Amino acid sequence: FTQSIFKLANFKDDIEIFSLGNREITLRNVPVKVNKERNIKMVDIDDVIRLETEFIAKENNIEPKQLPILCLLYAKLPFDIKGNGIKVAQGEIKQITRFHKMLFEVWQETITVGYDKLYPSHDFYPDVYGPVSKDFKPQVESLEKKGLVKVNWAKKNGESSIFTLTENGFKVAKELWAETPDDVKTVIENTKDKLALATAQEIIKHFHEKYPKYRRDRPTVAKMLEKYSQTEKEN
Repeated sequence: FTQSIFKLANFKDDIEIFSLGNREITLRNVPVKVNKERNIKMVDIDDVIRLETEFIAKENNIEPKQLPILCLLYAKLPFDIKGNGIKVAQGEIKQITRFHKMLFEVWQETITVGYDKLYPSHDFYPDVYGPVSKDFKPQVESLEKKGLVKVNWAKKNGESSIFTLTENGFKVAKELWAETPDDVKTVIENTKDKLALATAQEIIKHFHEKYPKYRRDRPTVAKMLEKYSQTEKEN
């Protein structure tokens, strides 16, 4: 908890301001714990950041589940073009399966660093390649309609869907990113860094081993992973 000394007031009716580092935060409708003996109110910093982020999202007509999508797209990488034949640039993610896995990893790791209230779950279910979000496609299509994201959907096998922030999407995502806690920024950047260029075998192996509850086995996938593991040993 972060503490702030206030007169006893109802936050649902009154606006109070306290300093968070070098910034001033306006509190409205934030849950508080009151210590009447010391005449102070205590607020959970996680609640403050979550509500402030949701306020920015609401101003831009964005759903809470769309926040990590925009932040993942906005996150920078320490390079622009690297191996595996994949070009990676800020504002862009290729392959829908890869995006599903990034969202799941961000959700899990955000909880690990103590911000379990920041992003709602995308309702993931187990699949052959690891966790898949039931909400991803409708949320992205909604962002498309709002003019924040452009998607080139794959039309046939062998093609990859490409997700890109529009000019307006960059502006909104930048504002959301500025309100994102540093620990969560690190989670998002590390996730994108780890998975943006990973091969299909590397992604499957990572999620099957780290999140066994979200795997659904299939013989062909098992054989592919066995072959991949053998190649790793040989190298």
